[in-house]
Amino acid sequence: MGMAAVMPTPGVGENQRLGATMTLSLLVHGLVVLGFGFALESAAPVVPTLDVILTQTTSALTPKQADFLAQASNQGGGEHDKASRPRDNQTGPIAQVQPGVAPRPLRAQAPTPQPAPR
Repeated sequence: MGMAAVMPTPGVGENQRLGATMTLSLLVHGLVVLGFGFALESAAPVVPTLDVILTQTTSALTPKQADFLAQASNQGGGEHDKASRPRDNQTGPIAQVQPGVAPRPLRAQAPTPQPAPR
């Protein structure tokens, strides 16, 4: 044999390829699942709120410390020891018949007149 004999390389079978692919896939998925960490975020701090009140009453004096936000200064008349929400007796210009239920106007309806049969 004058030429060097070349040994044939054994071919990779389908079962070996499938096994190697599954092993590699499991390793990659394991690294992804175990590599990512999750942490709970702390709750956002609560911002203090300020009530906005629209009233018809006004006063010329401005308060030093406002308890409520309004379109005009609503300095109290000294009726209460603690600051309370100013309220009007009526919230709208028209009184409601029953509290919580607004009256609904009804319209008279009748069928359209048809010509008399001949």
